[in-house]
Amino acid sequence: MEEKNSRSFPREQRMCTANDFSRMRKSRAKVHGQTLTYVRCPNQIQQTRLGIIVTRKTGNAVIRNRWKRVLRDFFRCHKDLFTTDMDHLWIVKPSHKGEPPLKTRNEMQLLLQKIQ
Repeated sequence: MEEKNSRSFPREQRMCTANDFSRMRKSRAKVHGQTLTYVRCPNQIQQTRLGIIVTRKTGNAVIRNRWKRVLRDFFRCHKDLFTTDMDHLWIVKPSHKGEPPLKTRNEMQLLLQKIQ
């Protein structure tokens, strides 16, 4: 029971508004990988938040949801890697079609290391 709460993903940890996403896309703190782009930007709410962008070019709803599930799970399991008081945005590149590859988690860790 306790582990489920520690791995939850409450609304306060999600970026929800269009203004948040547009502010993030204008940020200069970006790193690009093979399948993902990682963007981070300071926020004013003293909370670490996650945003995910997966376009329809990536695939059908099942594939897009799979991508989001993998990215959210990484965020929940590795919260210690994410800087606090920041918004973190993962963008799946539209040129990458289909299911997330097995090496996605490794690419995410590499991008987090590059930006710091």
